[in-house]
Amino acid sequence: MSLLNGKKEKLTISQELEEEQQRKKELKIPEKEIVQIVAKIIKSSNSIQLGTIFSLNNKQKKYIIVAGDENMIEKLDKDMIEAMKNKEKDRLTVIRMVKASLKQEQIDHKKEINDELLIDVVNKQIKMRKDSIAEFEKGNRQDLIDKTQEEIKVLLAYLPEQLSQEEVEKIIDEIFAEVKPEGPKDMGKVMGLAQAKLKGKADMKEVSTIIRGKLQ
Repeated sequence: MSLLNGKKEKLTISQELEEEQQRKKELKIPEKEIVQIVAKIIKSSNSIQLGTIFSLNNKQKKYIIVAGDENMIEKLDKDMIEAMKNKEKDRLTVIRMVKASLKQEQIDHKKEINDELLIDVVNKQIKMRKDSIAEFEKGNRQDLIDKTQEEIKVLLAYLPEQLSQEEVEKIIDEIFAEVKPEGPKDMGKVMGLAQAKLKGKADMKEVSTIIRGKLQ
């Protein structure tokens, strides 16, 4: 199963998954078991892509596929070999920086190198580059802006499908409806839920800005 660099279609729940949902209703099967069943369906499918968002039950609980025949860590390793073979110097440099950061996180914080850690590292790398672009704009360095934007494109290949502005705002509205914040003092509560729902799928700096504006 490969991660698409471009557009990824959202999964239409298959008849097989619908049957498992019905079975859950009839036999009251724990959701944990249903998740395991769904994982088997995903593994046997050639059409479901990493980063696909789908719903498991009537509560519309969202899940993101981050594992399959090939996970993101495996893709990172494959892409590094490919970049070496094709002599893509800039792409190779970005990938090596990501791998070095993963290793550093493992050493410093005793973290397991997995897709979740990769998403964290990639988000940090993207944030650093966006901050750099802001500085390059001040110095009118279009050459460095272009180079950094290309690096961000490389990094985006290792994140789940990014949500649109409308999708992000809809989720934020749902969080507000759930939390019912009374003002800026509830920023922490709202951001906590936003992190859980949007981390890896949206620019959290922009999410924070939207939330802060709604709390004013």
